[in-house]
Amino acid sequence: MRFLVQFISILLIFSNTAFANNLIPERRIIIEKNVDYYGSDLQAIFDTTFPACQRACLTNDQCQAFTFNTRSNACFPKSNISNTQPYEGAVSARVIRT
Repeated sequence: MRFLVQFISILLIFSNTAFANNLIPERRIIIEKNVDYYGSDLQAIFDTTFPACQRACLTNDQCQAFTFNTRSNACFPKSNISNTQPYEGAVSARVIRT
């Protein structure tokens, strides 16, 4: 019985450590408002939301940034940031690794 209690305690320690490690994402974003990361589009996603755009980028290893157009609800994941320009209504984000 004592062995079983020790074994369960060890499992709980390892599962809590794994849970804590999963709380820190491998990739996250830094947001800039009213800036368009012009060019280097991987694709165009229309009729979408900012959270969906963010997920589309963060789940694609090739995506290094994205621009979301709040006026047209369009998302443009980027392979890199080659050019920036002011654009009212754009929300752009660069991906950083933690």
